[in-house]
Amino acid sequence: LSGRMLDYTHIEIRNYLNEGRFKKVPFNERMLLLPHCLRNTKECSAKYNDEGLEFSHCESCNKCQMPALLKIGKELNYKKIACVPGGSMVEKLVVKYKPKAVVGIACSAELNMAIDKMNEHGIPSQSVLLLKDGCNDTEANLHEVKEKLELIEPDLRNARNSKA
Repeated sequence: LSGRMLDYTHIEIRNYLNEGRFKKVPFNERMLLLPHCLRNTKECSAKYNDEGLEFSHCESCNKCQMPALLKIGKELNYKKIACVPGGSMVEKLVVKYKPKAVVGIACSAELNMAIDKMNEHGIPSQSVLLLKDGCNDTEANLHEVKEKLELIEPDLRNARNSKA
């Protein structure tokens, strides 16, 4: 197998091991963590604050995948959506917001570190490996991200839909 396929398989095995507990957490108790490398470095005017990249420009920009990911997370009512530059900020946000589950998008090295940190905190996670990685101008599989974000037990989905 290629290195990429090995990375994908490793992440998916870890997803499988966490999926049962993850699906039991309501959307509004989950956090979505996006990598800052998804932004379009040539066109992005967003600034960083103490919680990562600010999203104030993202919804009207559409020059990277950030607006689409924000929209999906917001529609599902995720507790917190953050765009972070790395692992130390992930742990800081988890401690601050105390999510009961986390979805992360990143390269394999960052995902494996983040999964380990979530396991230390007892937080089930789901991860999506970037389609195109590197440290800037990366790309995610939006369909796969949406699938992970929407994973939930049927009774929790029905409870959410009846409240809407």
